[in-house]
Amino acid sequence: MRLIVISICILIFLCFFILILPVNFLQTTEPVLNSEIREDVGLKLVQLAEFTSRYNTANDLLEYILVIHPEKGEYYWQMSQNNIRLENLNEAINDLNKALERDPSNIKYLLTQARLYLGIGKINKSDEIYNKIKEINPISYENNIYSGDAALDKGEYIVAYYRYGNAINLDPKNGKTYEKLGDVIFALLTIPTAGINANQDLLNKDIYIEGIKNYQVALLLLSGSNKEIQIKIDKYSSEYIPRTINELRSRYTEYYYINSV
Repeated sequence: MRLIVISICILIFLCFFILILPVNFLQTTEPVLNSEIREDVGLKLVQLAEFTSRYNTANDLLEYILVIHPEKGEYYWQMSQNNIRLENLNEAINDLNKALERDPSNIKYLLTQARLYLGIGKINKSDEIYNKIKEINPISYENNIYSGDAALDKGEYIVAYYRYGNAINLDPKNGKTYEKLGDVIFALLTIPTAGINANQDLLNKDIYIEGIKNYQVALLLLSGSNKEIQIKIDKYSSEYIPRTINELRSRYTEYYYINSV
C-alpha cells in the first residue's frame, strides 16, 4: 500500500514538473531521448500549452525545438501566432521575418505578415507584401488557398476564383475549399463590381450551377458545418440570382457604366 502511495506521489510530481517546467523536463531527457523523440514530445507539449492559453510557455518550447531544427520556418510562424494572441506584435513581426528567411515564398507567412502590418496601421508596408504575394505562382494546394485568401482581402474576386479552383484540383477532398469557392462565385453574381476584370469566357459562363454544386460538395465533406452551408444554399436557390456575371451587369448597366468611366 505504501509503495502504491509513493508511486502515485512520484507520478503526480512528474506530471506537475512536465506541466509547469516543460522545457526543463525536455532538457533532463536529453541523455536518454534522441532529438526526434524530444521534438515530437515537445510539439505535444506545445499543443497542450496553447490549448490551456499558456502562450509564453508554448513559445519557450518552440524555441527549444528550434535549437534542434533551426531550419523549420513553420515553428517561427507558430510563435508569431502566439505572440499575436499575447499582443506582442513586434515579437510577432520578428518571428515572421525569421520564418520568411527560411522560406521567402511561403504565402501563409507573407499573408500573416501583410495582415499584421495592416492591423498596426502600416498600410504601405502591408500593400507591398500583398503585391509580393500576387507575383508568386502558387504551385501547392496550401499556397493556392492562401493566395486566394490574400486576393479576397484586396477584393480581387476573379483571382480568388481561380486560386480556389486550382486548390480543389490539387486536393478534391477538402470541403472548406469548396465552400470558399462557392462564396466567391456568389459574390461574383451579387456584387456588381466583383467581376469587373473577368475575361469574356468567364463573363458568359453559367457559374450559378457551379456555385450550388460547390456548396453541395462542401455539405457532404463538412459534417460539422451542415447548417451554415444549407443556409447559403437556401439563400441563393432563387430565380432572382443571376446565372452569369454578364447577367448581373445587365441589371446594373448604368451603375457599371458610371464606374467604368
